[in-house]
Amino acid sequence: GEAGVAALEQGVRERGVKGFEISSYREQRYINDPVYRPFLAKCVELNIPVRITVGVHLLSDRPYDYAHPKYIDELAIAFPDLRIVSGLGGYPWIPDMVAIAGRHRNVYIDFACRRVKYMLSPGAGYEALIYYGARGLQDKIIFGSGWGTSMVPLVQLVAETDDLPLKADVRAKWMGGNAARALGL
Repeated sequence: GEAGVAALEQGVRERGVKGFEISSYREQRYINDPVYRPFLAKCVELNIPVRITVGVHLLSDRPYDYAHPKYIDELAIAFPDLRIVSGLGGYPWIPDMVAIAGRHRNVYIDFACRRVKYMLSPGAGYEALIYYGARGLQDKIIFGSGWGTSMVPLVQLVAETDDLPLKADVRAKWMGGNAARALGL
């Protein structure tokens, strides 16, 4: 409600908060739930991004599609100036997420908590992200380690990204340049 939106504004103005996060599985709401709309409008006003968990979750006590990429499309249409970071890549709907990122200038994709060595495995489902992310979407892909979830040292996760079939300039974008732009740094 209003108190939450006020707390978001206070966090940005007084504490240096750089963004807002929606985790529909944790909150047990669809990512396009109307309850988020005032927060998203405030993010636009404050010029901060929102990171929204996108993709299926393994919890079997709630709907599997809380965080389907089609809802990112809906939010990007409703809030064209909102910078949206689609967290966790959108698996198993990677082609949908890639298409939606291509449709909207302010939609990014991070692949946090996804080990590169598994993303590169044949049939893993990340082919579209890697292919288009190295080409037309090279300004939209963001590395996120997820080291706290995977319990793999950050230095190892970063080293694994050397295996990505990326040119040096594209890798630099994925590994920091795109995140800096999404965060407005």
